[in-house]
Amino acid sequence: MVRLPDGVAIEKALTHGIPLAELVDTLELLAETYDLQDLDDLSTLSEPQVAKLAIKVLKKNGGLHAQFVELLPDGIAPQYLEQVVEAVIESGKHELTGVKQL
Repeated sequence: MVRLPDGVAIEKALTHGIPLAELVDTLELLAETYDLQDLDDLSTLSEPQVAKLAIKVLKKNGGLHAQFVELLPDGIAPQYLEQVVEAVIESGKHELTGVKQL
């Protein structure tokens, strides 16, 4: 099992560390693809506002986590997701058991 840091919900884990332009593009594509009406003009928002809105959108539309990740541009991955994959690979090398805290 890999445990996210305290205070990090899956939505924050999926959006944290994504550059603003890619986050905006992905949210706009998500809104267009899934007909989401709750996104304002993202170009008028600051980076913290976009990050907060992204978390809200993913929470409110609970079934779009995988779709959000799938719509990210090639080469862009959430930082926590990369850490989770690395932790899983590393734990398999040493046959660790139990919980891995990021």
